[in-house]
Amino acid sequence: MLGQAAISACRTKDTYLAVRYRRLVARRFLEGAGKTRATRRLVSQLNRLGDQVNLHPVEAT
Repeated sequence: MLGQAAISACRTKDTYLAVRYRRLVARRFLEGAGKTRATRRLVSQLNRLGDQVNLHPVEAT
């Protein structure tokens, strides 16, 4: 029932619940992809400045 309400709220435009739902979805996406996206952006910026970047994952301790 709650899921149906969320989908309905998302489909309507310019309502309080639609805006809240879109922000929630965007934030959840960014939490997962944010680190990867930020890493790629920073590496790209360094490459444009003339630096060559090689990233190596740190082993978990």
